[in-house]
Amino acid sequence: MSGGEWLSSAPLYIMPGLVALTVAVIRVMPRLARAVPAPLVGIAVVAGLVIALGLDVPRVGDLASIRGGLPSFHIPMVPLTFETLEIILPYAVILAAPARNASPRGWPIPPPAFSAAWAAAR
Repeated sequence: MSGGEWLSSAPLYIMPGLVALTVAVIRVMPRLARAVPAPLVGIAVVAGLVIALGLDVPRVGDLASIRGGLPSFHIPMVPLTFETLEIILPYAVILAAPARNASPRGWPIPPPAFSAAWAAAR
């Protein structure tokens, strides 16, 4: 299997079986033992089966590079225009709002229902 190809013939028929086996192991494993996470056992069983039988199925390395290392540092080339600000500003406000509301100092005037708790937190 190489990148960008559709599944055909044998891998197309093997993959649903492997998925069904993984789901079956995940469903049955908690009844047998709770010490090991069921998804981990399911992945290990299916991976062992694929490796032991030498099944020709797509792997992570077929889809993308899995070499280690950190990404290189670069500064994005974004134009500093009003249009860029219009795109970024709503998301910035959405991300900043929960942080502002989580802080006791985020409220300019404490709400009446929480004034005692707000005063105690200061």
